[in-house]
Amino acid sequence: MVRMRVFVMAFLAAGLWTVPPATAEEAAVVDISGVYRCDGVNPQGQPYRGMVEIVKIRNAYQLRWTFPQSKDAALGIGIISNGVLAVSYYGGEMAGVVVYRVDKDKPLTGEWAVVGSEGGVFPETLTRLSGHGTPTERAPRLPPTLGNPSTIIEG
Repeated sequence: MVRMRVFVMAFLAAGLWTVPPATAEEAAVVDISGVYRCDGVNPQGQPYRGMVEIVKIRNAYQLRWTFPQSKDAALGIGIISNGVLAVSYYGGEMAGVVVYRVDKDKPLTGEWAVVGSEGGVFPETLTRLSGHGTPTERAPRLPPTLGNPSTIIEG
């Protein structure tokens, strides 16, 4: 036990256990706010298409997925770290996570998982729609079936 403590202290003292600072390139990442076409594969292996609105709110992003072919919709909150947009989302009876690689001027490519999919991970790509620039800094309106997340957070 003493050896472990000494090792950990030496590791910390050597500066080997630090969070790397954000690169200048990361600091200059283009705001990803906008409207996107969403293409992915569902847990049944079927392709789907929808729309995603991304809105920057201070240092975080709020996402809203809508799918015209169904009543499904989802709302998420995420942050960008090390070139990855990580999002937690919920909608109706589903909840999950999605991560997207953020590359300047390229579609957001990612993978998602949902509770109840027995550990499956599925692909999804968001492609910014031309003519749908950065929206004003406001939260997207929630579909009535999703409720208000502030009541969950605030009690």
